Amino acid sequence: MSRERVATGRRITLSDHYDVIVIGAGIYGAAHAWEAAARGLSVILLEKTDFGAATSANSLKTIHGGIRYLQNLNIKRVLESKRERDVYMRIAPHLVQPLACVMPSYAWTTKGKIATAIGAGLYNLVSAYDDLTCDHVDGKLRAGVVSKGRIQNYLPGGGMERINGGVRWYDAQAYDSERMVLAFVLSARQRGADIYNHMQVKELVVTAGCARGVVAEDRLDGGEYTIHGEQIIDASGPWLGRNHQTWGLREASHQVLAKAVNLVYPAQVASGAFGMKLAAQRDGVDQADRLLFAAPWRGRTIVGTWYFPVADPRTTQGLTPEEYAICNADARRLCAMPDDAPSPSLVHIGLVPVVGAFESGEYPRLAEDTIVTDHGRAGGPAKLISVCGVKYTTARATAERTIDMIAGPLGAGSPSTTRRQPLYGGDIGNYDEFYRAKLRQYGAIVDERILGSLLRSYGSSIDQLLAYGAQDASLYETIPGTTENIKAQIVFAVREELAQRLTDVMARRIGIGSLGRPRDETIAYCAHAMAAIMDWSDEAKEDNIRELDDYFRGRSQ
Repeated sequence: MSRERVATGRRITLSDHYDVIVIGAGIYGAAHAWEAAARGLSVILLEKTDFGAATSANSLKTIHGGIRYLQNLNIKRVLESKRERDVYMRIAPHLVQPLACVMPSYAWTTKGKIATAIGAGLYNLVSAYDDLTCDHVDGKLRAGVVSKGRIQNYLPGGGMERINGGVRWYDAQAYDSERMVLAFVLSARQRGADIYNHMQVKELVVTAGCARGVVAEDRLDGGEYTIHGEQIIDASGPWLGRNHQTWGLREASHQVLAKAVNLVYPAQVASGAFGMKLAAQRDGVDQADRLLFAAPWRGRTIVGTWYFPVADPRTTQGLTPEEYAICNADARRLCAMPDDAPSPSLVHIGLVPVVGAFESGEYPRLAEDTIVTDHGRAGGPAKLISVCGVKYTTARATAERTIDMIAGPLGAGSPSTTRRQPLYGGDIGNYDEFYRAKLRQYGAIVDERILGSLLRSYGSSIDQLLAYGAQDASLYETIPGTTENIKAQIVFAVREELAQRLTDVMARRIGIGSLGRPRDETIAYCAHAMAAIMDWSDEAKEDNIRELDDYFRGRSQ
């Protein structure tokens, strides 16, 4: 049995009962929905805004290879990160590709050349063992030492007098982290999961000490739904504590959160990705060292991560002028930007859990591991699990373990397949061969530069996207104010990728808004195209434009 209702702009179809209800569609919620659906469980995923719109959008676009955990000899995390880096490159090769990174070594310190060489050798040893026992992508992604002469090619800043060499290792970089979240979401949908964005969970339904469902509100038209399920997974990230207090849970989560900040600059100022400790300065006086990374990304440079205390987690977190000045000054010193270099085109802010309170200017200690709480065992309602993750990299692995916990009682006895199964758009095999084949197929229809960007965003879904243009050639036209986007992407985002609002399309579907606020002509064009698809009134269209402006206002200074 199912319930169906035509709501504003979409059709709501709900089953009477689900095996799993997932709350929150950041990378952790999306991965849990995909893991559960891939094992044949009936799933509904509910997200109060849009998929990957909050903390998951705040990212250095880096999938960690694990070498940084060697300094604490945390071999378990080294292995997990290395494996998951390889998994992401395997299941989404269009979106995730290897990224060579370097970090300098310094004379007469624990970060010196000898320690660096030992660390690189140990990482390679651990990786080689892992490659023998697990599927891997490329055994050539090895760490190694770098001479002082070569590392100068990577580091645009000064301070070379203290540097005596460095280490090179491989992480991976996401071409579009928002579409990475979307790939998990749409993969779950392809396996039969019901997926709804702009659907906020207002209440937890508890009967006889057991969570039996949720009450959700459609934020697009105000419709309210009671949804029943066997198991509830709350993956709402920094909103966990707020949810649990609202629901009246005795063991309500009390998280200590930090604002995590990354800046996108509209120019490529480094030849490669690098990390470096930078003495934080306040009033011209050096403070504690802050580890920062910079990486080229889509013709731009992304720099981070800074952390600042959260005054009140119940309010929207923005950067204060002082915090922004600290970040911008640090980034300019790190990358040796000239005085006339442009300001950041986008400021990413997310909330992440940290261990204990900290003061502004201190470097907080991030929570080491994802926190998975079975509330039935913690004195709360049974059948409720909350998941609070820290690293984008380990979301899929966490989901695999969580679904392992509940799969038996739900009748899903088959083991996980998601570490090998391509995600939505990822069924392409070798990316270079795929690119050449699609260039032969579509090169006469779509400009090569545009096609290259589309292939990196859509992967094997490119055929479905470009089929829209085959029906209406006007959909091949370039979106004004852009060089790599076509009108068909707007139509595709609405009809195939669950976009409901202009911000969904421009910030998280077609890649324009992830680089900074688009031009006015670009916004007007996309709003007009989307209004025609959604049958918006002029008032509704203007409301969407205002919402988009508010979105970028919170991500600029």
